[in-house]
This record gives sequence, C-alpha cells and structure tokens, in this order.
Amino acid sequence: MVNEPLASVSAKLVAMPQASDATRFALQVAESAVYVAPQSEPDGESLVWHFTQRGRDYCRFYAELRQDGAAKTRVRTHSELASDAADAIVAEGGKRPDHTYLCNMARLAGEESVSATLQGRPVDNEAMLRRIRVAVAANPLAVGRTAADAMDDAARMMKADNAARGDASRTAAMDAANQAREQELRSKPSVPVGNYSGAHR
Repeated sequence: MVNEPLASVSAKLVAMPQASDATRFALQVAESAVYVAPQSEPDGESLVWHFTQRGRDYCRFYAELRQDGAAKTRVRTHSELASDAADAIVAEGGKRPDHTYLCNMARLAGEESVSATLQGRPVDNEAMLRRIRVAVAANPLAVGRTAADAMDDAARMMKADNAARGDASRTAAMDAANQAREQELRSKPSVPVGNYSGAHR
C-alpha cells in the first residue's frame, strides 16, 4: 500500500529516477532494451515494462495500480510467463528461444525498481547481485541455454555477413558448428518454465 493517489504513484513510476532504476540488471543480451507503457484498466491502471531484444519482447513486467480510498494506492507486481514471448516468436516463424533466465532477471529488476522508486531510495546493488547469484544457482541450465541462444544469434549474423561477401566455405563450417551445438543442447534435460510473481502492499 502506498499513501498517495494513483495518479501520483503512476507518474513516479513512469518517470523513475535513474538512481532507483534497476532494469539494467536485466539487459544481459546484445541489442536489448527496456521501455515502459501505461495501460488503462477498468478499475485502475497497469504499467508495463517491455524488455526487448532487437525490438521484440523477451519478457513483460507489470505494476498493477488500484486506487484504495482518496489518497492510497495498492501496487501489485508480476512478470509474464517466460513462455509467452517465446510463443509469439514461434508464431512469427522464429526458432523458440528459452527466456526463463532473462524473464527471471526482468522480474527481479522490475521488483527492485518499483520498490526503490516508491520508497524514495537508490537501488540496493548488493541485494540485487545476491538475488541474481541465487537465481543462477537455482537454474544453471537456463543460464546455459540463454548463452547458447546468444551464440546462435551471433553465428547467424556472421553467417549472413559471410554469405553477403560470398564466403561459402566459412558459412558451411559455421553451419556444421551450429548443428553440433544444437545436438548437444537437445541432449541436456529441459527445465520447466516457471510463473514468477511478486507483490507490494
């Protein structure tokens, strides 16, 4: 619960001070970015932080704001399922990525950003690093798959560049390396995607 009207809480979060903004902790892949978009609701408002890579969402983090009396606002935060953005990429014809780790980072960063902003304090960097270490230890395979996806992205870009320059032999070698890496990843056990949620009251 925040002892301020909804409009004031919304304005604070949209204009989040840099010192209270922890979203940088979630931008761990190349060409990633984040932006916030207000969304009207019948009984209040939601602020949606879009964590993106090359303009496509890999996770969305929500702060749901509900007026509670004349000068109080309830704030509830949660992130979407990691599979939601992956499903959208597959629907567009892309290869399914594993956003489990990245979406977990978006949740942790979003929760700290909202808390720090509403409490008028800077980001607790040490606490964030502890939470990240716990998340990595809890699901190292998800971290590995994120790294593998990043390597695949880099390989695809290099392949396209080589093809544009007519370097057929280098492109063929990269194809073989990618196939070997995909086969190795398929041999590892999968980790179920989790539903991450948090609340501020």
